[in-house]
Amino acid sequence: MTQRSTCSTAPALREHSGHGQPDRAAAARANTTHARLIITGLPVALRPVVESAMAVCLPTPGLQAPPGTDPLTADWCTGWSRSCAVPRGVDCNQPLSGARNELLRLARLLDGLGDTHDFDVELTVFDGTPADDRWTAEWV
Repeated sequence: MTQRSTCSTAPALREHSGHGQPDRAAAARANTTHARLIITGLPVALRPVVESAMAVCLPTPGLQAPPGTDPLTADWCTGWSRSCAVPRGVDCNQPLSGARNELLRLARLLDGLGDTHDFDVELTVFDGTPADDRWTAEWV
């Protein structure tokens, strides 16, 4: 049995080929900022909850690699490590990117989760550029 795909980009290309249609991806990239998420002492059972929160709260496509990061060695997944502070806990120190309002929504959600389950969360949103001294100091 042969199955025919119903997905085709040809009509979309014909309809939107350079006729003043807004480039949503370019607009999203222009609105994207960087952040750093630091979690300490997360109970290991809550790790999937935090990963789901990031997936839901950050729908804007992120930048390919954080500033100052070699794209060939960039971390594409959240790096978790065993917590030295809390038995059966994990920590992460993860660069993120997304729309500012999405990052702030994630921060509020994780702050509430941290208060409820007694772990530390710090999500710092950077408003500067890579040339900003604070930015460089934080990412290096």
